[in-house]
Amino acid sequence: RNLAPESAPFTSTHPPIPRFFMKKSVLIALVGLFALPAFAQRGDVPTPVKTAFAQKYPTARNVKWEKEDANYEAEFHLGQQEMSAVFDATGTQLEAEKEIPASQLPSAVQASMKKAGRKIKEAAEITNARGEVFFEAEAGGKDYLFNAQGQPVQKTN
Repeated sequence: RNLAPESAPFTSTHPPIPRFFMKKSVLIALVGLFALPAFAQRGDVPTPVKTAFAQKYPTARNVKWEKEDANYEAEFHLGQQEMSAVFDATGTQLEAEKEIPASQLPSAVQASMKKAGRKIKEAAEITNARGEVFFEAEAGGKDYLFNAQGQPVQKTN
């Protein structure tokens, strides 16, 4: 039985929605809103890039794509190895990076960082499109790039 006066603008014969469900609905909507850009980025990766990546890394897991200037970077796991690969829009691979323990950096790189008083937090081995290998050491929130002889180098693709 409806007890609302007939002049009420809105009347309902349904019981009120509990606050718990309303809060959950708002939370779900917010999560969806923030997750949307991640799904959009994944959808914006050109087909030649996705095809080249799948051919090069067919067993890759947990792939996450990011746009990096005009290029596309995939972060992923290959076996137990954390890796990333950068491709241009045509699907040409520009760079591959794999995380390594700091102890696996060449001794000259470790010595350069120690001499500068920098404690290495993370390290990686980077191979560019020409097959040249470089080493990256992260310290104090900054990345430092070296050749195998421990000499600092500028990053180029």
